[in-house]
Amino acid sequence: MKFHVVSKYPAKLDAIVARVIEGEKKLSSPLTKALDQKLGGAIKQELERRKYKTKAGQTFVLHSHGKLPASHVIVQVVNQPPWKTDHYRRSSAELVKAARSHHLYRIGDDRSGKVYDQETLAAIAEGALLGDYAFNRHRSNHRRTEIEYFLLPGRNKPGDLERGLSRGRITAEAQILARDLANEPPSHLTPKQLAKEARAVARKHGLGISVLGPAEMRRAGLGAILAVAKGSDEPPQLIKLTYRPRGGASGGRKKPKHVVLVGKSVTYDSGGINIKPSRGGSLESMKLDMSGGAAVLGAMSALKRLGVKHAVTGYLPATENLLGGSAYKPGDVVKTFNGKTIEVGNTDAEGRLTLADALAYAVAKDKPDEIIDLATLTATDISLGPSYAAIFSTKAALENRLEESGHRTGEKVWPLPFPSEYDDMTKSEVADFSNVVSGRAYTLSGPLLLKHFVGKTPWVHLDIGGPAEAEKDSGYVKKGGSGFGTRLLLEYLSND
Repeated sequence: MKFHVVSKYPAKLDAIVARVIEGEKKLSSPLTKALDQKLGGAIKQELERRKYKTKAGQTFVLHSHGKLPASHVIVQVVNQPPWKTDHYRRSSAELVKAARSHHLYRIGDDRSGKVYDQETLAAIAEGALLGDYAFNRHRSNHRRTEIEYFLLPGRNKPGDLERGLSRGRITAEAQILARDLANEPPSHLTPKQLAKEARAVARKHGLGISVLGPAEMRRAGLGAILAVAKGSDEPPQLIKLTYRPRGGASGGRKKPKHVVLVGKSVTYDSGGINIKPSRGGSLESMKLDMSGGAAVLGAMSALKRLGVKHAVTGYLPATENLLGGSAYKPGDVVKTFNGKTIEVGNTDAEGRLTLADALAYAVAKDKPDEIIDLATLTATDISLGPSYAAIFSTKAALENRLEESGHRTGEKVWPLPFPSEYDDMTKSEVADFSNVVSGRAYTLSGPLLLKHFVGKTPWVHLDIGGPAEAEKDSGYVKKGGSGFGTRLLLEYLSND
């Protein structure tokens, strides 16, 4: 998609945008009134025909009959003001989806009605790009006509408009990278291929990268990752990406931090010996079990372009979790990087094993100021619905800042209780810990174990098991891998 900031519309457009407020009987927008007059009252007539029963998110298309510099008008129904940032993001997505469905590829949008801040302008671009997303690279005929979006700046300075749109493009492209990785078939995106993709991202975006293979992991003592990988012919990879801001200083009053991001990167999860159900959306969607790693890689790709002032290190402990003659078994005991042992109560609770090693390794090697992990550990949609991630933290201030970032990006998180009196649930009779708990603390079981591997480092665990996969299109979220967490991380790192 191309964005153009122009002083006047080009000679030929496919559509011009008009907006009406849901349920309104009089056109309140001066821009829409002007278009309606040129169309001889066609917009009012259509609203009357619909008996003013309009709802935000609806669109309808009218022919201009040569009365405008565009062949059609897309009439978009929007919410009652005031709008929050996410309204702009959703509105922009619905507009672009309507345009594509009607084969209208050159769109004119007059934004002269108000002055927009940078956050809103970025949201407009994010919504358009994310709403137009399609994962179709494996279709024999996958080429799509590119949409061109022409904006009239009005009272907005063209430079401000372009900067805001540019930021939105960067963050949307980062999330699109995460979506593409999560949606890739597991036979294509193996751990080694994920490492190859990470190397390409590092070259393109000025990141450092190192990758540990099985031999290096054995020497390092990363026994938990190696245990999960035993049932697969594909070798595991511990991918480490590094971003260091130019000059190494924040340029402001705050001292720059070193933040470590860790993303669960199980490129396919059968459940192992505790195999998942073969019907009902389990086995067939387990390529998405690396969505945490996809979000981390997506976020890392945008750090330099956004000028993030903090040092950031990203880890992707990549492996498959399969059945095989050498697969790890329920009852096994694995030794992790920091020397602590974990009894395998269930081979389908593998993500917390790979994260335990990666977290302990990152804390020892990088000594970060804070650490954030993202993982599809549990079905959080059961308790929080499809739109919220569960958040757990050892530091309230860190949790609060991520919550604020979630509100701004629309990638929302919800804190769950994390009481110390539940610590005994993770104990094992034969090892230091078990990877499952005997009680009912299902979503808490992962972070209860993982907090033993971060030491005193301020830490947040985001369980994205619900929002990482969308069952249907909704606004700028498209069916399949959502890339959830990418923009959340970028918002946090850019503004903290």
